[in-house]
Amino acid sequence: MSVSVITLKNLEHRGSSRIALFFDYDTTLISSVKKIEGIRWSQSNKCWYISYRPDYLEYLQHTLVDIQFNNLAERIPKGLINKGSLKRYRIDIMHNEEDKLLYIKVPFALKEKIRKLDGARWHSESKLWVAYAHPANF
Repeated sequence: MSVSVITLKNLEHRGSSRIALFFDYDTTLISSVKKIEGIRWSQSNKCWYISYRPDYLEYLQHTLVDIQFNNLAERIPKGLINKGSLKRYRIDIMHNEEDKLLYIKVPFALKEKIRKLDGARWHSESKLWVAYAHPANF
């Protein structure tokens, strides 16, 4: 009996980082793969996948005994994991070259970050943040 080989690759699917499992059609291997917790079939990518986790290789090796893995998946930086859970904010910046000031409109949630800019202050009349327009603030 030959050893089954599964190739692992990074996959961005449904807004999140995944680990894709590619292998030749084998009903025995498919039935073993289906027993992996959280495994899903992607019809669009034609592969099985699991959500990314730092120990994915060890997890799969422990779950699928006697399977050889060809690991083409690289470590994914923590900042990219579950990109779908990241919030997006709109920030409007107007640069007044004459006064050398930035006028910044940001959501309230980013108030503390804007306060850290050099010369940042709240302009109550215009309902905007104002900060100095120099390289440290870009």
